[in-house]
Amino acid sequence: MYAAESNLYVTEDVFELAQLFPSDAFSEDYISIPLGTINLNEDNSYSSPEPSAIDDKDGMVSGTIQAGSNSNIGTALVFDASQNGTQLTTSPIFQDLTADIGRGFGAPNNRYAWSIIEEDDFLFVSTLNLRSGGEVWRASLGNTNWTKVLDLGPQTSGIRELVAYQGQLYAFSTGKPGIRPSATEPSGFVSSDNGETWTEIFGGPLESSINVSIRSSIVYDELLYVGTIDESGAEVWTYDGTNWTLEKKYSEDIDSVSEFIVFDDELFVGTWNLNGDYFFTGENFDVNVTPSFDEPFDRNNGGVIDTVEFQDRLYLSTWNFVNGFSLFRTSDPLTEEWEIITQDGFGDPDNAYGWNFAAYDDPLTPEEGDELFLGNFNSGFDGAGVPLDGLAELYSTIDGENWVQVELPDLGPLTWGIRNVFVTSDEQLVLGTATNFFSAPNRVPPGQLGTQILITPLQDNSLPTLSITDVTVNESDEIASFSVSLSEASDSAITVDFATTDGTAVTGSDYTAGAGTITFAPGDTAQTITVAIADDTEVEADETFTVNLTNASGATIANGQGVGTIVSNDIPSNSSLLDIGLYDAGTDVLIAPVEDGDVISMGAFDNLNLSISAFVPNDSPFFGQVESIFLDLNDGQVTKTENVEPYALFGDAGGNFRGGEIPLGSNTIELDLYSQNGLNGQLLDTISVDFTLI
Repeated sequence: MYAAESNLYVTEDVFELAQLFPSDAFSEDYISIPLGTINLNEDNSYSSPEPSAIDDKDGMVSGTIQAGSNSNIGTALVFDASQNGTQLTTSPIFQDLTADIGRGFGAPNNRYAWSIIEEDDFLFVSTLNLRSGGEVWRASLGNTNWTKVLDLGPQTSGIRELVAYQGQLYAFSTGKPGIRPSATEPSGFVSSDNGETWTEIFGGPLESSINVSIRSSIVYDELLYVGTIDESGAEVWTYDGTNWTLEKKYSEDIDSVSEFIVFDDELFVGTWNLNGDYFFTGENFDVNVTPSFDEPFDRNNGGVIDTVEFQDRLYLSTWNFVNGFSLFRTSDPLTEEWEIITQDGFGDPDNAYGWNFAAYDDPLTPEEGDELFLGNFNSGFDGAGVPLDGLAELYSTIDGENWVQVELPDLGPLTWGIRNVFVTSDEQLVLGTATNFFSAPNRVPPGQLGTQILITPLQDNSLPTLSITDVTVNESDEIASFSVSLSEASDSAITVDFATTDGTAVTGSDYTAGAGTITFAPGDTAQTITVAIADDTEVEADETFTVNLTNASGATIANGQGVGTIVSNDIPSNSSLLDIGLYDAGTDVLIAPVEDGDVISMGAFDNLNLSISAFVPNDSPFFGQVESIFLDLNDGQVTKTENVEPYALFGDAGGNFRGGEIPLGSNTIELDLYSQNGLNGQLLDTISVDFTLI
């Protein structure tokens, strides 16, 4: 977690600040350096990758840095020279991606960043704009060059939701009272396959005269689910890219479907209901799993604002204008009680919304490095009824129970919340702010209204990566050696655990199970894991097992599974793999089994009406695996693909063989065995049989 007042102090006689920092890092009283300029060691000593000399500054002292913050958020070290070097503090490094274009993307009436999504290395942001209507702006990740890609006009009050579905980006607008979709007005629901040109979509919830807007969305079970705002009772609809289906109509007590989440493969629906229950699941979304706790807090919770999964728990925040928002969590909403994290907006009853979650899953140190963020909406008013603005807050936790407030840059007196919190694919935290929409631009100083988009790095992924190879061995090799490599040498020891897991190969009969820890000493980049292989005499197909890497220390795992393939060295007879026979097609009578080298006398049978057919016997290693066979007589003289037993050279009708000519003299039949119909999947084996007809 991030601590605004952290345990970072300057003491004595360890480093000279003048040797650590370039001169342009200093102001008259402060120095502010990105965390990474100094390497902090476990013993609280330091090292600097590029020390440089500067002129002495008044107030400089020597000292040591003691570790403090646990947050993933990037920080800067700030040394206060005016205080004679007595304290060193930390502050998050937030870059304002809207600094160049201006707040609100240059339009102060773009008050909220209502939705944020990442698609194709672009960040898309939709806005709340009560005057000129909702817009969508786009910039490449981390870039400040914004382009407006959608403007739905003044018949909308904003674009509340952005969601990706079936290769399309969908945008849902919120209508204004008295303005509904019509043949001459945008539907408020549009999609785009390139983020630039948009197609209107009609039907479904948009045909209702009382559905104000689509408020929430999620992709689940290959369908797009949307929830509406409807004074007669909110609705849940599904969309398959072409057709709409109404899945649920709630009573008038529930006027908004505000949230969807999938947890443990179940879809949950969050709603707004001032008179009672507001969180549901089940086939008809009527199984009530609403949190409850002591009066009077629960009766003032108006419904669900946001949900998130973090460290295998479901978190839910509410809105409450009386006591402040509530925050709950549970490991199973169907069977377990909800745990109360806060019931008073983290001690501030004006914190009306727990507005938006974002969970960061640290790929380097799972669990230990995970972090959950929550932005607020603060509805404070003074005695005259004037909003108390400038109360936007961001909270974070690494365990879900203990939350701290993250220090934010000065967002101005009219910013009343963090509407969106988003983690990008390149591990940066993005904040979209919300400013007071009651204030008129001409009545406040310039530069105070309009959303801002802030970004800060979450993790420096500079650790080396571990990978393990696949191995193929014969049974007689006795040992399978898996190579584990480190992407680059490290100055400290690196460890990783490994363990074998059965596939088609079975511990004991095919190989010896193994588990343990391998260590890369400083400077090492390669290690080997050996697994003993059992050599048996059983005729069997090739078999596999895996070696899995887990719990890396000092590195991250890039490829953590090595597949070991054991190739059987026991040569089977044809009869142990397939039952191949020569049949009289007129009577379906077996003339003789066909084995390699056989000489078969035709006797009274006619060689012009024969069939060769194959079955997979129960004791074959391929039993249950073969789904199709390609039969080839005499290198293309007759070929046939068969998907069902009996696998017959000239085909069959329900087991009645169709006949054809098989020449007298020497013949060769080849059979390719496949694991899927239509000669698809794995080629399991090729069996070739030479035989002679006389």
